[in-house]
Amino acid sequence: MTPRIRKHWIRIYERRTGYGLYVGTPSAGLTRQPLDHESRLVSRSYIAAQRRLDKVLGTKRVPWSMTFRLDDPRSSPVVAYGSHMELTAEQGQSGIIFLHAVELSHPDLLHACVDGMVTFLSNAGIRELRRVVLDAATDKTDGGSAAALIASQLEDLVAECPADEGWRPGGRLSIKSIEQDCAGAASLAWLTFALQQTRVMAPWEVYDLLRDGSNVITATSSPYADHLRASDIQRESLWHYLGEAAGAETPISPPPEQENPPPAGPADVLVEFPSGPASEPDKPARAAEEPKPRRAARATFKALAPFAPWILMGCLVLLFIYTSNRQHERLLKALNQLTVGIAPSPTVASTPSGGGTSSSQSGQQSRPESQTNPQLLLLIAELFSPDRGVRYAAIGRLRLDKASHGELILPAIEYARQRQDNLDGLENTLIVFEAIDPVILRNHRDLILAFTSDIQGRHPRIDYMATRLASSLNAP
Repeated sequence: MTPRIRKHWIRIYERRTGYGLYVGTPSAGLTRQPLDHESRLVSRSYIAAQRRLDKVLGTKRVPWSMTFRLDDPRSSPVVAYGSHMELTAEQGQSGIIFLHAVELSHPDLLHACVDGMVTFLSNAGIRELRRVVLDAATDKTDGGSAAALIASQLEDLVAECPADEGWRPGGRLSIKSIEQDCAGAASLAWLTFALQQTRVMAPWEVYDLLRDGSNVITATSSPYADHLRASDIQRESLWHYLGEAAGAETPISPPPEQENPPPAGPADVLVEFPSGPASEPDKPARAAEEPKPRRAARATFKALAPFAPWILMGCLVLLFIYTSNRQHERLLKALNQLTVGIAPSPTVASTPSGGGTSSSQSGQQSRPESQTNPQLLLLIAELFSPDRGVRYAAIGRLRLDKASHGELILPAIEYARQRQDNLDGLENTLIVFEAIDPVILRNHRDLILAFTSDIQGRHPRIDYMATRLASSLNAP
């Protein structure tokens, strides 16, 4: 299957070398390229998107911004996002601007890419992204590894988003600008324009801009006329589902014209969609039809109300039985592992008496997994579970249970060595190790370094985590 993202451009700051531009893909590798210089690998569309984001983020009034554009009918869209991040002042540098742009393999993937980026910039995603970027800015890791990790994480999210070929037939949008005047407005504006601009003929551009004393505005260069507020779009969506009539909209002033608009062209032409009546006049009819199902639903709820306590009690009993069965199944699995046992890794084998290690220390390091706390073994196994929720719960419990950290490292490495094809489990093991006290980690320094060396090269995220862990162990 052809990858959805053809190329990444990531501009990231490194304290020793300044800003660097990394170009490529995680599978083929990212190479450092000259900044602000158009070449075979750095397209003119990326340079234009970079300038657009630098202009907005340089004001320090918005923490995140997005832009996307299609400059040539024979090419694919370029989608870019960026952030201004505060940094402890070093050598006159008080803040950095991080940029990440991608070129898509097909124009119909525009909405899927923007959808993936919006998910990437969720609360949890932003925290992880800031940590990776600031690690590179403070020499905790190198920019190339950080860029590969970020590119890989975004590709995984974009791959999960469904492709959308544009707005429904007969319901073509004609939005010129959306004012970000409410919570969640930025994501709403970016996703709305991604739907509208799919299959719009080039050239066109979508970008954020600022006006003095007002909200951020997301606008397009296409010759449309509708100027909306994000709050109005949210209310309209709510009315659509509730069957209420839309209220009167207060007109807003259009955004200022951009300084360097793209060349004029048939940017408002949508191809491959049949013509038909607009869908907007249908809304009053739908509004009149929807109260009837609601009345039927209320009647059903009223009839079932006397039985609500018994229904609730039955659900709780079924939930208890289901949870008990799951726990019983996990416990049997852990006990089965204890019975069969796992062969100790050669790295953990005891060293000869002449190697400078006492026999008691050697015996402690090579202790078989069957002598480990069964509950601890169960949590280690859950780090490799196919269920994301089970994995996350195991990570949280292992990181917080500091009393078990002393006996966790050996069985965790033994378990991970035999499941090196489970990339989620390897990454989760490294995440748990990062929460262990450095003194405990250094007691097993050689074993951990051998483990991180063995799993290098399997995935950019694993490489990044292994490099961080190894660097902390090698630090004086």
